[in-house]
Amino acid sequence: MLAKHGWRIAKGHDSYFSRVFRKLLLGNAMVGDEGSIRKKSGFSWGSRSVLHGLNLIQKHMGWKPGRSSKLNVWTSKWVEGEYAEAGNNNLSVDVGNIRNLKVKDLYIEGEEDERGNWNEEKIRDLFSEESASKILAMPIFLSRREDSIFWPHSSTGEYNVKSGYGMVFTNFIEMHGSEKDRSRVGWEEKAFCRSKLWKLPGPAKWKLLLWRIITDTLPVGNNFLKKDDPS
Repeated sequence: MLAKHGWRIAKGHDSYFSRVFRKLLLGNAMVGDEGSIRKKSGFSWGSRSVLHGLNLIQKHMGWKPGRSSKLNVWTSKWVEGEYAEAGNNNLSVDVGNIRNLKVKDLYIEGEEDERGNWNEEKIRDLFSEESASKILAMPIFLSRREDSIFWPHSSTGEYNVKSGYGMVFTNFIEMHGSEKDRSRVGWEEKAFCRSKLWKLPGPAKWKLLLWRIITDTLPVGNNFLKKDDPS
């Protein structure tokens, strides 16, 4: 729920709440910039709570580059919400230029190119084959000059509490869960099963059994684990 406020701040909503907290937490910095969020010891409990939600958004959001994109190709999540992977052919290029490369530097130069095409030769030289294929499949929106954020963990590209909860839960399991917990089906797969499984024709008890198998919550399996546990 706190991240929902953070999403509105990051998106630049025109509400009084969003404008006040954006100025308080970000100042004039751009969302997603390294060290952009201010950290003050005098923040109130409410401000620290909103700050926590904004940190979650900045950590997991993605970028859609505009025609005048200022995104760094290595430090921004702009390739389908993920970082671009470097290829092995860019060792001959000046290191400083590579480090400071912007997304707009990957467009074909010249105003005569009104369609907004990528510089395919440059992209295939700089990035791995997988990243290059994803980049070349991305459209360049000439009508959107500035960069915009999106939430890659929902089908609409907009943040919702359900996807935020799933993200936090998955991170918690990866950091603190057991090997058995980490091997279970992830929250995205569970969400897919929830939307499809319960709509299947057939008795409810069959669907419940399938759900228990998918989520590894069969009572029999738990009983076996208890018997094998020497403690």
